[in-house]
Amino acid sequence: MEEEEEKKRVENERKQKEIQDKIDNLEKERKRKIQEMIENTKKIETPKFRSIQKNYSKKILMPNLEQKKKRLASIRDLHKPIRLDEIMEHKRKMDEIVQNKRKEFEESRPKDDFTYK
Repeated sequence: MEEEEEKKRVENERKQKEIQDKIDNLEKERKRKIQEMIENTKKIETPKFRSIQKNYSKKILMPNLEQKKKRLASIRDLHKPIRLDEIMEHKRKMDEIVQNKRKEFEESRPKDDFTYK
């Protein structure tokens, strides 16, 4: 009776060990396959049309966009209202220029030395 129980116990332990070994092997195989999938997805290159599209947008579309932005910025600068301080600054500069021209004209003009007697 004890021998029979001992046999059953040993048999159960052996079965449990086999099952545990199978579980471990399945786990290892699953991890290996996952790792293999990860490596394979890293190896996959982007499709050719994606690289062509990226180059097109970088080399053609972006420069065109930059040119449009510059053109629109210049139009925006042209149409923005003139500030009062800019007008006053321009008036001051023009007054200085006019004053300098008058001085030059007065200095270049011959002086009359007529004396009245």
